[in-house]
Amino acid sequence: MALSFPFGIKQLWDELSVMQARGLYWVNSDTQENARNLCRQVVASQPQGTDAALICSGEPPRDLLGALPNAAVSRLPLFTLPLKKAALLRLPTEAARLIRKPGGLIIYYAPATLMLELSPEAMTEWLQGLRRLANKLGSTVLIICHS
Repeated sequence: MALSFPFGIKQLWDELSVMQARGLYWVNSDTQENARNLCRQVVASQPQGTDAALICSGEPPRDLLGALPNAAVSRLPLFTLPLKKAALLRLPTEAARLIRKPGGLIIYYAPATLMLELSPEAMTEWLQGLRRLANKLGSTVLIICHS
């Protein structure tokens, strides 16, 4: 089981350069291109054998990953989630099926406008569901939003 996952940014302090197992991380980017680049860096920096999955809303995963080396992409299951509130609310349940063994990494990439469709109460419940998922599976969840 992985204890941490590289964040993919080498210029960060050591304590910020990794994501801990059973963690829930959220990064908002002002531009879609910066969010894409961060997602690509995270995927490319994972060691061989990392159990990871990429879920995208609003953009096909293959388009998001672009020209990453085939080694990074070939071992990464790719999923598309409809750009709808109902699909977003089901993410904690659906994501539990993606990780095959304890200690995996789930990356969720979406436009920030999708998150605005949730009330503060629904957002709290949604995040708690993702946190329970991370704890139950010993996994890490990274949410990357843009715009």
